[in-house]
Amino acid sequence: MQITAATFADPAMRQYLQTYYENQKAEAVASWKAREPIPENAEFKLPDGSILVGKAVQISAEQMEKAIVPFDQWLDFQIDRFTNPGLGPKRLEMAQQQLDFVQANGPDSSSNVRTTFSSNGVLLAALYTDGTTMTSNGSAQILSPILDRANDLELTGQKRTDYLTREIQVALSKRHRDLNVTSYPDNTIPTKREFGQLWHPNFDIDDHHASAIAEAQASYEDAYAWYQQSQTNLDQMRDFLLKMQEAQDIFRI
Repeated sequence: MQITAATFADPAMRQYLQTYYENQKAEAVASWKAREPIPENAEFKLPDGSILVGKAVQISAEQMEKAIVPFDQWLDFQIDRFTNPGLGPKRLEMAQQQLDFVQANGPDSSSNVRTTFSSNGVLLAALYTDGTTMTSNGSAQILSPILDRANDLELTGQKRTDYLTREIQVALSKRHRDLNVTSYPDNTIPTKREFGQLWHPNFDIDDHHASAIAEAQASYEDAYAWYQQSQTNLDQMRDFLLKMQEAQDIFRI
């Protein structure tokens, strides 16, 4: 038996799933009840070795049982974790994609900058090869209507690039008479390191990239741990459901 989102929407599986739900609910309540009475105070060891004493929140097994979501809501959550990007397999897939992307796009990879707009050595905006933009030093408010217009016109590809290059230059030149526009053909596009050295010489791009990799790796590991636990739970559920079905088949003989 393979458990999928369809399993939880299958009317034929409802009785088995409800039995599993009630069994898990009973075990959780019994486990909580076994801890009672809960100590009034709880101790926490801080990084410096000192002990922090806090007052424990008193929650009874009965209160916990009332807080458990109803069966139908539980079913909805089970379905959601198969399709929601923030849960289950989708979450792990996205975390892997993000880690791969960060690792592949290091400081010496292409910046994908097509055109820059600057004044007196200060970067005001950059237009990228995919038609996206970056604004800085107070230019966002000026350029926002232009970007909205390009989106409304559903411009893509070279048409979008041409439109934005022209309109951004017109808008910024009204405020900056010495506006400098630099365009990069494909074979001259600077790397991220070169672009950073040109406009942000004090920015440590290697350290920034290392931090980005560490963050993406931590996100992946968290997603992987969640996925592994989710798979363990599904395996336990599958075994429980199979035993129930087998038992029912025996009684039918």
